[in-house]
Amino acid sequence: MKVKSPIPLDPGNGVVVYLWIIDTDMNPDTGQRHVFVGSEYNVRVAFYDGHWQGWVDITPEGGQKTGGGPCPVFIDNDTVSILVKRSQIGNASSFSWEVSASDDRGGFDGADTYAVAHILSEVPSTGVALDVLLSPSQLVLAKGETAGKLTVTVRGQSGERLPFSTVKFFADYPSLVNFTTSGEVYAVPGKVGHCWLTAKVDGIMSSNHVEVTVGSMLLLPPILLLSLDSPTGKLSVEACDAYGNRVTPRTVEYSSSSPSVATVDNSGVVTAIRPPKTFGETPIISAKINGVPVPNVVVARVTQDNLGLTMKALPGKHVVFYIPEQPIQGYDYQKIFSDYDVVRITDIGYELESEATGVVPYGGDTLFLVDDPGHEDGTVPCGLSGNPIRLGSSVDKPASCMISCSGTGFPAWFVYFHEMGHDFTLEGVKPAQFFFGGANHTVVYVEGLATALAMYVAKMIKERASIYNISSNIVNNVITLWHFGSTPSLDQYVKNGAHYDQMNPDVLDEIIDVICTKYGYDSLYRFYSLFLPRDVPFSFTIDTDAKQATVFVAALSAATGADLRPQFREWGFPIDDEFYARIWDEVNWLVNQRVSNYLIVARGTDNGIYFAVYNDTSKLSWSKLPGMTSNAPSTTLSKCYEDRAYIVVRGMDSGIYFGYLDLKTQKFTGWSRLPGNTPSRPMIISGRDVGLDCKIFLVVRGMDNRIYFNIYDELNSNWTGWKTIPTGITIDAPSVSLVNEKLHIVVRGSDGSSLWYGYLNIDKLTFSGWKYLPGQSPSQPFMTSDGLNIWLVVRGMDNKVYLASTRTGNDWSEWKGIYTGDTLEAPVLEIADYQHLHLLVIGSDRLSIWYTKLLRDGTQVLPWFKLPGLSPSPLAFVQLP
Repeated sequence: MKVKSPIPLDPGNGVVVYLWIIDTDMNPDTGQRHVFVGSEYNVRVAFYDGHWQGWVDITPEGGQKTGGGPCPVFIDNDTVSILVKRSQIGNASSFSWEVSASDDRGGFDGADTYAVAHILSEVPSTGVALDVLLSPSQLVLAKGETAGKLTVTVRGQSGERLPFSTVKFFADYPSLVNFTTSGEVYAVPGKVGHCWLTAKVDGIMSSNHVEVTVGSMLLLPPILLLSLDSPTGKLSVEACDAYGNRVTPRTVEYSSSSPSVATVDNSGVVTAIRPPKTFGETPIISAKINGVPVPNVVVARVTQDNLGLTMKALPGKHVVFYIPEQPIQGYDYQKIFSDYDVVRITDIGYELESEATGVVPYGGDTLFLVDDPGHEDGTVPCGLSGNPIRLGSSVDKPASCMISCSGTGFPAWFVYFHEMGHDFTLEGVKPAQFFFGGANHTVVYVEGLATALAMYVAKMIKERASIYNISSNIVNNVITLWHFGSTPSLDQYVKNGAHYDQMNPDVLDEIIDVICTKYGYDSLYRFYSLFLPRDVPFSFTIDTDAKQATVFVAALSAATGADLRPQFREWGFPIDDEFYARIWDEVNWLVNQRVSNYLIVARGTDNGIYFAVYNDTSKLSWSKLPGMTSNAPSTTLSKCYEDRAYIVVRGMDSGIYFGYLDLKTQKFTGWSRLPGNTPSRPMIISGRDVGLDCKIFLVVRGMDNRIYFNIYDELNSNWTGWKTIPTGITIDAPSVSLVNEKLHIVVRGSDGSSLWYGYLNIDKLTFSGWKYLPGQSPSQPFMTSDGLNIWLVVRGMDNKVYLASTRTGNDWSEWKGIYTGDTLEAPVLEIADYQHLHLLVIGSDRLSIWYTKLLRDGTQVLPWFKLPGLSPSPLAFVQLP
């Protein structure tokens, strides 16, 4: 909406409020009275304390019980945009509205007219944008990770990607981050907090927002043990910016949920008043730093007597445990945690739950798991999700949910991973719709899907034990958290007639185990994609048992690639076939949105050229292109034409041959011979959001060992002609990446093993000169990029694979080795899904093709597995949109 009010959109340090006053029953005499309408909801866009906020308020006079909450905004010169979900205004399909504005200087601009809005239900026609989506939905800039990269996808009616021309980004807390027009986001030094990023693409506001965490905030310690004879404890807050520098808060506010049990003063001193009488009376202490809530709280355990316990912090990468230093009921918690490597294994569990769900809870801040000890008085939990996760222990008898009090004791893995599962599954709009939309089985699905995440963790730990370096006795201990392959609860449920109203979480999880045993536990990775992105609602409501059951079955069917309705009907699920058909396209797209498709191009053992489209759910099948090659091929995607992949090869005559593959029809254009020759593999690259629309770069080693480049104009179908990098020679193919309008190049030196880096400024075609990189390689290096970061992968002199990364080319990381396999050829790498790097190598037999998956820091998360086919040369590998 264009603002024509005298209340300015540039408030400086002031306060301004713009109100859209929404009358959903279109009756001016009901609700909150205004000039023309009576509102049930007020949509508020306000600027205060240095940031913008969008919010839907439920008016007290309107009588509404549902709706409201935060919503993203976009300020663009004199135009204010706000994205309000229908569910936030009572799912209204029509409403009348008026607008007003005010500021903190006494200014007020009331409505002089009103309007009526009708929300259309028609789906846009083909070619019209249905969704403008930003990825990733979360960005954590903390603990040294100071920048991130956003991408924009415009989807049409059938999920097809649509082209677009312009993108603008907006941060509702402008002082926290800086960003570029191509989507790079940079944390501002000295700042801590949270903001939402939105975008406008060709004037259309994004359907979702990106939640950005800048820096970290902690409230310590997360558990206080107080008693009436030792009634006080001191809290502190710790804030660090994204660069790891401590930040001194301007203000810190503390509050207690139960001041009659324990109070907290302005300096963070907590004072016990009396023990809690009920479970809900246990005091929870929270804090705000500069008005921003700290992601974790503090549990104040108040007892009549001093328990004689002190807590010790055991920090990990993502989690921190607080465990008793003294034994409880003869169990030595510190020894158990040491013997079972609990902190490291739980960190792995955290990463696996993040892998499965695609999110991190609490904005990626530290997740605490604390022992919550006390008496048998009903105030101590077993396990309770949140931050901290509370794991109760009795001081009166051998009973604990932090350890299993059997034998000498062992970790309560199930409780850790189950309660973490709640933290990973409950945040967001889609989970709220599914779990709490009005169906009767909220508890069944809330508890069942948290346990299913724990089951996924156990299965993946067993499958990946060798790369995680976990001993067999710990693996066996973890796997006992669930009775895999045994279905006692399901058997009894079926025996009793399979009545859906008798469904419970154990039955649901045994059903999930039956399905995943048949179709693979990686089906859960796809299933949990149903809820992504978390801030964009489903287009349908889930307000009955039949709808909830139908969505669940549809999602599992999409995840497994099988129609599971007949099986689930035998299990008594009330599936609505009409609703199933209506939601299928949306559910299927959501479930498979994280399934990455890749184009792989290879040289065959017959020197033929082969290609395959591959993903985690398909079988790799090779197709042959015309022609022959004596080296590895190279491929890249068009930036101008959907479904076009360019391929370049060195011919048997050392000529350079170029063509493209239509990915939709799998038709190949045929080869065009370019001027010049090369003794090595040619390399072709298109940029990711580098402002080089419709430009393709080809880089080769010349017959004189110098490095040459050529630029292809896709729109005009012509080449600029060969130009040479002014200095340097190489004995192998170069490696290239396009980032920030620079052509980054890494080559092997003339000595056959040294590594050298330089870049070409695209606009002026000037070269930086060469910089020596530590390390050596006997094969061609290889680079990939997400548009912000660059990863370099090489074969080491010991035939292991090594990885390094950079953002600027001047700050290369240390090499990280992947020591679980050998290769005698150059490895290739591709970035995908904002979490993972995908690695392909030729095995030590010089023919077999092997694949694995890495985290962005180079940590291997999948064992190597062999792909069909043989190749005597490195592969060409690119992710498809």
